[in-house]
Amino acid sequence: DAHPLLSDREKAIIARRFCLGDDAGNSTLEKVGRAMGLSKERVRQVQASALGKLRKALVPPAAGEG
Repeated sequence: DAHPLLSDREKAIIARRFCLGDDAGNSTLEKVGRAMGLSKERVRQVQASALGKLRKALVPPAAGEG
């Protein structure tokens, strides 16, 4: 993939937060942040960005939009 949808950091955070892949473990923002050297607020921001990208890629635009 020349232009992956999510960055490695975004993938890791989503995987840890939602029990996906080898990093499975439905972790709190605080636990993920500690493991990755980020604040829980930064984890929340990256998670929100990643979920927005996924939503945009998976949900077709409503009639009349872009």
